[in-house]
Amino acid sequence: MPKQRSPGRRQATVVVVQLGGLGDLVLTAHLFACLRAAYPRARLLLVCRAAMASIVRLFPVKPDKVLGPEFDPYAWDQPCDELFASLDSLLPQLRTLRPSMLVTAEYRPTWLSWVLNSLWAPRKSVFFPNTAEPHPLLEDVLQHFHLPRREFEGSAAPEALHEPDRYRELLARIDVPWIEPAKWLLPAGLQEPVNATLREFGLESGRYLVCFPGGGPGSAVKQWPLDSFAEALCAFLSRAAMPVLLAGCAAERTRLDDLRRKLGSTAEAPVFAGERDDLPLLAGLVANAAAYLGNDTGPVHIASAFRVPGVSIFGGGHWPAYVPWGPGSIAFAHPLPCFGCNWDCAFGRGLCVELVPPRPVAEALHEVMAGPHRIPEVRTLDLLAQPAADLVRDASRQYREASRDRGERQRTILALRREVSAATTRVAELEHIASERLEALGITDEALRNLRGEAELRETGLRELTAVIEQRDLRIAALESMAEERLCALREAGASMAKLAEEAEKRRQALVELTAVIHARDGRIADLERTAEERLRALREADAAMSQLAAEAEKRRHGLIELTAIIQARDARVADLEATAGERLDAIVKLEDLLRQIRGQGGERRRATEEQMSGAPDEGRSQAVPR
Repeated sequence: MPKQRSPGRRQATVVVVQLGGLGDLVLTAHLFACLRAAYPRARLLLVCRAAMASIVRLFPVKPDKVLGPEFDPYAWDQPCDELFASLDSLLPQLRTLRPSMLVTAEYRPTWLSWVLNSLWAPRKSVFFPNTAEPHPLLEDVLQHFHLPRREFEGSAAPEALHEPDRYRELLARIDVPWIEPAKWLLPAGLQEPVNATLREFGLESGRYLVCFPGGGPGSAVKQWPLDSFAEALCAFLSRAAMPVLLAGCAAERTRLDDLRRKLGSTAEAPVFAGERDDLPLLAGLVANAAAYLGNDTGPVHIASAFRVPGVSIFGGGHWPAYVPWGPGSIAFAHPLPCFGCNWDCAFGRGLCVELVPPRPVAEALHEVMAGPHRIPEVRTLDLLAQPAADLVRDASRQYREASRDRGERQRTILALRREVSAATTRVAELEHIASERLEALGITDEALRNLRGEAELRETGLRELTAVIEQRDLRIAALESMAEERLCALREAGASMAKLAEEAEKRRQALVELTAVIHARDGRIADLERTAEERLRALREADAAMSQLAAEAEKRRHGLIELTAIIQARDARVADLEATAGERLDAIVKLEDLLRQIRGQGGERRRATEEQMSGAPDEGRSQAVPR
């Protein structure tokens, strides 16, 4: 099991670009399985063509988001206003992605992949393509949108490399381990529409052969002839009683109907020609078939993904990049000296495809039906005589040399067009500058005419003065000297005007800076106004609180007044009491004095009595004391 890792903060978003055909997109599914296993927390995005985007629903590991723009970069090879208008609406939709890693998985990256690399400028962008040289159109697009060219990390893949092996090497460049592809499974919600379609065609799951004799738009050169398909199917059906489903896209409807007519009564052969949104349904029909027969096209890879065995016919356009990789698959090819032509055929027709005979294909169909779990196999044929092979080699070499020369000429033409466009832009700029200078010269000519008129007037005046006062030559000389001084003054004034213009420019710059300062101060004033508003609300709240305090203080003041009155009354009462107490104290003092006097008098009487009693005879003591 591969070691999981967590991408860094800037590796949180990985965008995979696959702008190729249906087969390319099916192969890209395993790329997402490996990326998800290596980066479980990363955000994985896919950019593909809208015509094939619906097949992503069947990926075993789906990207977090699919962007399928309605734009086909293969449809453009020359710069034009229509192309730039299309890109004007496309690039703003993609500009916001900003991935930290860009992986272009295409067999031959289009010029649009380079544009996206320049548009996003990710921290890491990798590829492992069949060719590392972009289409010449790239320079025109980058120049139009003012984008710098950014290169991918990586180099061109070696020749004769199978596509799964190329994907394995591509993942190795970003240190992502390869895991073995898992079998695709139909989603639960798709099986019922597939069953309904099979019932409509009178077919049973696992008991029919699906045949796709087309190959997509613009791929006629890689299509096996219909007569060969019909002969191979008839030979197979002569020994195996099995219905045949002829499948393809809506654009292939005529070819499918033609093959059905050629089969005649040999086999029951319903036709399915779906629209682009029917790709999942087409995949379901392939997944439920017992076997397949077809050209080198997208459904071959769908069959390999669902582990459906079958036979396919290949040519040399991209040989052997796209040969079947699913178990039970057999591919036929007739190698020619022109293999590797990228389907730019020197003969205008795919001789390498047409040379594959029907009989071995029918026999191979019986083999895969008998043993569907065998490893994928490629069978090559050699049925062309040597003189014909030499003729093919020579014609192919000459055509490729002519193609290279044509390509160089096209690059030269595009480069010249870019130079002409740049020169045209420069001429327009120069014309604008010349127009401004011409306008300035017009103003100068007007000033010179005014000066000439003034000079003529002065000359007329001088003539009149000369005629009237010839004796004042010295004065005239003095006037001429004065005129010279004024001329110098005018020159100095011109210099001063230049200085003033320079000073005005400085002041304009200062005004710009002052405007910025004013804007900053306006912002500060706005902040202060908000602060003042807050403080005003606080002051209003404080005023309300002060009003309440004043009312409370007024109540307390009235209470103090009343309390003061009570205290004053009590003070008066206390004063009265103090006066009464004083009077009583004086009376008590007098009483005490009186008591002292009484006590004094009593003492004196007692002493007198005692003296009297001490002086009398003893017998007399017993006499009663007179009362």
